[in-house]
Amino acid sequence: MLSQRFGEEFFGLCLEENERVLRALGGNLQDFFNGFDALLEHARTSYGRRASSESASFLCKDTEENRDDEEGGRTLLLHCFNPDPTVGVAMPGLIRAAARRIYQVEVEVEEAPPTRLRAMNEDGEISDRSTPSSSPSLTHVSAHFLIPRLFVLPHPRNS
Repeated sequence: MLSQRFGEEFFGLCLEENERVLRALGGNLQDFFNGFDALLEHARTSYGRRASSESASFLCKDTEENRDDEEGGRTLLLHCFNPDPTVGVAMPGLIRAAARRIYQVEVEVEEAPPTRLRAMNEDGEISDRSTPSSSPSLTHVSAHFLIPRLFVLPHPRNS
């Protein structure tokens, strides 16, 4: 698919220019995207811009099925809030390239239907009763990606 290939090539260019920063974002793919969100926020404030409900951001979470999984694979759900249209199209390739080139992990990426983010209730417990009206930023969600079954690739041997 052309958009996936574009995402992979785009990530490669970003990695060439910013390898140290990108490799320092987290120890695994989930931490990478959550760290990338923090990097975006830092960049915004460094340029004097404030985050708003229209600002691009990411949230990467484990899915429910990971709690019962004994096979060692994990499925992640990456929420992309307000991505630039180009980034939204390229996201599957960006995800695959980040997994492969930084973490030596092969992943499959599929666009997921919109889901509800869970909210913390007054007792500090996670609630399934979150609704778009109780989560204002949810109305701006553009894309969700499932990243099923992460498997580690063997490290290439240095010759």
